[in-house]
Amino acid sequence: MVLVPLFGHTRSHCGVALQDPKGRLFHRADALPTNAQFDITPSWLDRLVLGPHVPRLWAWASAHPDVRLLAGHMWGTFFEAEQPAA
Repeated sequence: MVLVPLFGHTRSHCGVALQDPKGRLFHRADALPTNAQFDITPSWLDRLVLGPHVPRLWAWASAHPDVRLLAGHMWGTFFEAEQPAA
């Protein structure tokens, strides 16, 4: 597990990166838009509410498509899609 400083949303804010049985996971908490989708909110609102990291996190996510991203507010459908088929 690795803590990644993401100062800007709040003081001492960090994301958490880890390896799980499905691969790599990066939980960025409230430094990402809802559901870890970058096209939900306008960029000015991202900067105001989430801090300065959204463009850099978007670029990083684009360069690392194998890493699953989580945000602080994920919709239930994301977790339903993560469940193995019965």
